[in-house]
Amino acid sequence: MKRLVLLAVAVALVVGSGRASAQTVFKSLDADAWCRERETDPDRESHCEVREATWRARGESLSLDASPNGGIEVTGWDRPEVKVRAKVVAVA
Repeated sequence: MKRLVLLAVAVALVVGSGRASAQTVFKSLDADAWCRERETDPDRESHCEVREATWRARGESLSLDASPNGGIEVTGWDRPEVKVRAKVVAVA
């Protein structure tokens, strides 16, 4: 039986605004730099990709949740938008 491990680096939800998350579309990016930095078992198949989504900031709180298998890094900036980049890794 294949075992699938999914690692989501960041999952972002705008608190109190279901419309913002419903309209958010993630696009795939060039994952070479992020995916190269991890070690893999040569006897297992793996896939890595980086996804990005950007939406207009609404001046509300932002809640980030990377559970159960993720990690988060948050960086502030002076732009009127929220950008999320997520690294997704599957190993079987």
